[in-house]
Amino acid sequence: AILAKASFYVENFRPGFDISIPLFSKEHPQKGGERGWLYKTSLPPKKKYLLVFKGKRYLTGIGSDTRNALRHIHNGKDIISLTTCRHGKDWEKHKDKRCDKDNIEYEKFDYQELLHNSTFCIIPRGRRLGSFRFLEALQAACIPVLLSNGWELPFSEVIDWSKSSIVGDERLLLQIPSTVRCLNSDKILAFQQQTQFLWETYFSSVEKIVQTTLEIIKDRIFHQESRPKFFWNTLPGGLMALPEYSTYLNDFPFYYLQQGSSPSEKFTALIWAVSPIVSLSQPILKLTQAVSRSQYCAKILVLWSCEKPPPQKWPPTTVPLTVILSSNKVSERLLPYSDIGTDAVLSLDEYASLSTSEVDFAFVVWRKFPSRIVGFPMRSHFWDTS
Repeated sequence: AILAKASFYVENFRPGFDISIPLFSKEHPQKGGERGWLYKTSLPPKKKYLLVFKGKRYLTGIGSDTRNALRHIHNGKDIISLTTCRHGKDWEKHKDKRCDKDNIEYEKFDYQELLHNSTFCIIPRGRRLGSFRFLEALQAACIPVLLSNGWELPFSEVIDWSKSSIVGDERLLLQIPSTVRCLNSDKILAFQQQTQFLWETYFSSVEKIVQTTLEIIKDRIFHQESRPKFFWNTLPGGLMALPEYSTYLNDFPFYYLQQGSSPSEKFTALIWAVSPIVSLSQPILKLTQAVSRSQYCAKILVLWSCEKPPPQKWPPTTVPLTVILSSNKVSERLLPYSDIGTDAVLSLDEYASLSTSEVDFAFVVWRKFPSRIVGFPMRSHFWDTS
């Protein structure tokens, strides 16, 4: 049977068969989940602290060596490494001479404050290879520094963790400070942004963790339609780029710029008409004229949703104009009509008032950001305070 579990040992993990999932607490959201904490990109991306850890120190047993050694990199300035012996029922029976001092120092710092204000977070092994703080660091945009030899990282089959974390060696702990100091601001910012993408796409809720697990299995079964690793590690992620549509990168507008491809140089205008045409001064006729004069317009489609039939003749335009009969449903505007032969679609109401220059500007903006929706005119937008 396939095993999907947390804290998988590499030697026990069967590649292409088992699935390593993250360790999460019982309070982890079932659905939805909170956003990551990197709401605003700060430049430079380095925070108050360079490297932090605050957690339990095991006096005996599995995981004790790694956490006991963390004190050696603590400098009390930009590297904060705090441990406490005060956990469990009989910790005082095993306490050593450092425990009292460590416990006092431990209480001087707040865990959440450190998490929010550190560039890197140490994620050492505990009793298990994984820990809750791994997902906490991802959400906080605190780049994980992993010290857990032999841990098969969550969803490693599809996620490239080298773009969002530092995988260290427990035996080479003293080299970690110099390793993270060598990373420049551009690299750090890229890592922080990737932590937010991974958190919000695959880890922010139990539902997303389960869905990711099932999609990985699906890719294995239908290998001929499996998503490339690029899909999984690039916005909008493997859960959004459906292989049923395509596995070819150039078929997805949000990958154009990353692939070095150019977005479509033309757009198709789709105008939704619900009122009969009774005079030559109606807004829809002025709109078709303004849109057709755009140097980027390839075709105009009029989605006729009026009870009365469309006119036999339309005012001449510089581009082809096609009338499509449809029902009076807003969803009709979203259908992939065969007459649409461009990546970009300018969707308009019949009463929209746009100049040709506004249409041109909207399209130029879209070509810079082909994965986004560009809305015009601005005067029809408003802020909803609720």
